[in-house]
Amino acid sequence: MRTVIILIAVMLSPSLFGQHIFTEKQYNCNYQSMSLENSKILVEYKSNDSLYYDLIKNVDLKYLAKVQGDIKIQLLINAQGSPCCVSILNETNVSSSKLKIVKNCNSMLGWQKPPAPYEKVCVIIELIYKSDKVIIKRLGVGDSRKFVELDSFEIQGRK
Repeated sequence: MRTVIILIAVMLSPSLFGQHIFTEKQYNCNYQSMSLENSKILVEYKSNDSLYYDLIKNVDLKYLAKVQGDIKIQLLINAQGSPCCVSILNETNVSSSKLKIVKNCNSMLGWQKPPAPYEKVCVIIELIYKSDKVIIKRLGVGDSRKFVELDSFEIQGRK
């Protein structure tokens, strides 16, 4: 009996957690019937600058000043335009908790509603911290099922 239970748990686990793209998983989102953002399914944010500044609000400046590396964030935007952080890949020298990634992602107010008929769309954001600037990319899924760049912009001066 114990073997049967373990086998069932192993068989179900990919379907339960297959929605997470990155390693730091969050489990408070409703993933049913979501689509990945691509060139035909785009969810807009109020502006590029506010997208970045909303992601770093209330982060201690000492952490922002020293952060180097890449962060990828998977966000689920629901039919009302409310975000929910699904997963993160933090390849920087500062922890996700000190950068307040999940908290800031979940409190972003500038998302538009996904385009009809989509009720939930996953948005992928990449932050690339360099010594003199931050590059922000919106990634989507291309025809080959690999990430493609949908948009990018830079913030000079690393505020």
